[in-house]
Amino acid sequence: MAEGEKSIRWKMQQERLARVANQKKVRRVRVNPKNDVLRKTLIHPINKIAFPADSGSVEWPYDDFTKRRLRDGDVTLEGEIEQQERHAQRARDRRRGKDEAESTPQS
Repeated sequence: MAEGEKSIRWKMQQERLARVANQKKVRRVRVNPKNDVLRKTLIHPINKIAFPADSGSVEWPYDDFTKRRLRDGDVTLEGEIEQQERHAQRARDRRRGKDEAESTPQS
């Protein structure tokens, strides 16, 4: 090996570090369990993240396991319930506005 030349091992380490740095970061989401039975039994298999015993949500990686639990209805996204309520309230408000517009006499 010539003077100042890096070793093969060093080059391999640098390549590995570059691959790790370029890996896609997994998005994380906060989820709530559907009921207390699932709160006690449901654990994310990769990170072994369980729900708190009493109440509250946990942060899980947004991976296939989490997507499947969301699709099955076993967990819900935190804030999703509030978002659904806001959406329903806006829809009710729009209907009320339309009803009021129809009930007022037009000149």
